[in-house]
This record gives sequence, structure tokens and C-alpha cells, in this order.
Amino acid sequence: MEILGLEVPLWVSLTTILLSLLYWYGTSTFNTFKKMGVPYQPAYIPFVGHMIELMTMSVSRLHEKYVKEFPGKVFGIFQGRTPVLQVADAEFVKEVTIKEFSSFMNRRPLIDEDSIAANHVAAITNDHWKHIRTLLTPTFTSGKLKQVRIIE
Repeated sequence: MEILGLEVPLWVSLTTILLSLLYWYGTSTFNTFKKMGVPYQPAYIPFVGHMIELMTMSVSRLHEKYVKEFPGKVFGIFQGRTPVLQVADAEFVKEVTIKEFSSFMNRRPLIDEDSIAANHVAAITNDHWKHIRTLLTPTFTSGKLKQVRIIE
């Protein structure tokens, strides 16, 4: 195969194309926050994102570091290729998790659906989550929480 007057073996051309496609796929989500206008920490390593930082530093310390770096309500990081929107404002967290819960009821799946842990309140989704929430909400009213006593 001849490219720009140079004889290039076919395997070199195919390897170059394959590596280019892998690089593109590994970094294709890294401009998500830029398109949305959300401040973010750029990720440079394909398929890795900020996973190295997440493995060397606790999640809370990393969150604290980025909250100081990005003083707004939200900022973005990447767990691998996945864009993750981090919320830094407590009032905004309250609004999302309480007032707008019907729009944000599902979380990322972290547990195998066939596992017994998949029925944990933090892991359930959709209609099953709504059903469990309607059962649990009356249990945790402010009046009932005031009646809770410390067991010594």
C-alpha cells in the first residue's frame, strides 16, 4: 500500500486505523461537559478519565478538591469514559433528591440485579423504587423522628 509516495505495509495501516478508532472511542465523551457549559476537570487518558485519582484518593477528598477548584453548584469529572455530574451545593442536592425525586429516581447500577443486595433501597429503580418510597415516607416523618430515643 502506498501513502504519500511511501510504501507502507498493510498491517501498519490497519494497526494505525484501529488505534485511531480506539483513541477516538476512548475519548469521545470527554467533551460532554464542554458542550453543556458545565465546568469540569479535563480527562486526558482514554478509557481512564479520573479513575487514577479515584484510586489514589478517597472520593470525599477528591470531591472536596474539586469543590474548591470549581466554586459553582455543579462540576464534571469522568469515571472511565462515563461523564459524572458532581453536585457541590447542599441546597441543590436537597432539591434534586427531595423536591424533584420523580425526575431523578434512578441511580447508576452498582449491584448485580440478580443479587439479594439489588433490593436495597439505594439500588432499586423505577416503579419498585416509587412503591418502596411510598411505604417508607410515612415512617420517617418529622414527628416520628423526634420520638426516636438513644438506646444506652
